[in-house]
Amino acid sequence: MPAVSVIVPSYNHARFLERRLHSILAQTLQDIEVLVLDDASTDGTGAILDVFASRPRVRIARSVRNSGSPFHQWNAGVARTSAPLVWIAESDDDAGPRLLQALVSRLDRNPACGLAFTQSTSVDADGGEHGSLTRWTDSVDTAHWRADYVNAGRDECARYLAVANTIPSASAVVFRRDVYERAGRAPESMRLAGDWMTWLRMLLISDVAFVAEPLNRHRTHAGTVRSSLARSARWYEESLAVWRLAHAELPLPPETTRKIVDIVRDVIVRLAKRPVANRRIIRDLFAFGRELDPGLPASMVRMVGERMLRRGERS
Repeated sequence: MPAVSVIVPSYNHARFLERRLHSILAQTLQDIEVLVLDDASTDGTGAILDVFASRPRVRIARSVRNSGSPFHQWNAGVARTSAPLVWIAESDDDAGPRLLQALVSRLDRNPACGLAFTQSTSVDADGGEHGSLTRWTDSVDTAHWRADYVNAGRDECARYLAVANTIPSASAVVFRRDVYERAGRAPESMRLAGDWMTWLRMLLISDVAFVAEPLNRHRTHAGTVRSSLARSARWYEESLAVWRLAHAELPLPPETTRKIVDIVRDVIVRLAKRPVANRRIIRDLFAFGRELDPGLPASMVRMVGERMLRRGERS
């Protein structure tokens, strides 16, 4: 049995796929199996996979119909592989050659950790680098991801992961198969926040290790599902499901509660300004925000008033 199962969910990423597969096969830790799941791509993916199909340790599985969910592909890949450790290597990302070695060694040294992840460099469609993903996590904490650490999973959730997805690139994560299974696997009903929900569920029952060196390259481009649906009502619905789970399972510190309420308040105001407001998600967000902070209605009135005043001063 290999040490790591590498699962590559792929849909219409022919432009990036060859680089991705080379970055997997060039890992310094070579005790791997690689399963590429082509989710009925309609671009040039098939020709690229034909080249790699003859490589040792590489298997190709092609779907005739698109699954509609990246998290269905996660679960399908886990079901068709066998190693105790799993790396979901998204097909438009790529990695430095020491990613697997660094993360597997952290998990070997820390058996209570259900997952380990590394810092990521943000890259665009053309490969241009735009700094690390601390620009995403700084909104939650400006110091926590600056150095290596091992932390209790429930503390990580209560202080950080309950606020936002502070493990923002799945490709930066290696996790234990048994913890993934015990946590209920990835939620296939989700399209956008399924990774966030998965990490939260896993860290409610295990610990976490982090490597501050940016060994993962996370690509953001117009073709990603998350880019196309960013700030949609669906994103907020799925985020609310994660917040509700964290609130139900954990005693949240006051600072965490404040940060969530600040986000909820801002989202409600933003959604309410749209020409066709999604009243159900606004109602659900408001009810949850008021559960966390009974003073939410008054603070929203103040926030709207202050924004109107600022607009008046600028005009």
